[in-house]
Amino acid sequence: HWYYPTIREMTARPDFRLDCDWIADQLHPKIKPGEVERAIEVLLRLGYIVDSDGKVERGEPTLTTGHEVNSLAIVNYHHQMIDLGKESIESIERQWRDISALTMCVRPDQIPVLKERIHAFRETLMQLTDTVEEPETVYQLNMQLFPLNQTGEIEPSPGDTEK
Repeated sequence: HWYYPTIREMTARPDFRLDCDWIADQLHPKIKPGEVERAIEVLLRLGYIVDSDGKVERGEPTLTTGHEVNSLAIVNYHHQMIDLGKESIESIERQWRDISALTMCVRPDQIPVLKERIHAFRETLMQLTDTVEEPETVYQLNMQLFPLNQTGEIEPSPGDTEK
């Protein structure tokens, strides 16, 4: 669920409280306190958050799916985050979000370089944010790179020939 990593990141806030009602109220969009409780149990069991002398905090500061993960759970997570990004256009004031797009024409041999630059950018942002003290707000950054037309170099996936 989208809120698992969000709750994990919230533990870095100086005002974080291990209170399911408080956490549920902080999230946008709202979820039920029971969903928070289950998320906390899973995050603790997996070591993504730890109980350190009665204070819950992040385990390792950086948590990433890597660059090319295809598990169903990660696919569903990305679907949820893309949907939340769409909703943010209407629900979040402009000064608190950035929605932008870039449409460009490239050669197929440029794709590995573009992906490498995107990966490096993500690594830079993680290094920048993981070292900040007393963070306040959990943000989601979605980056998308995909073809908008068919070429001889891009083979359709099985079952996608009608799309």
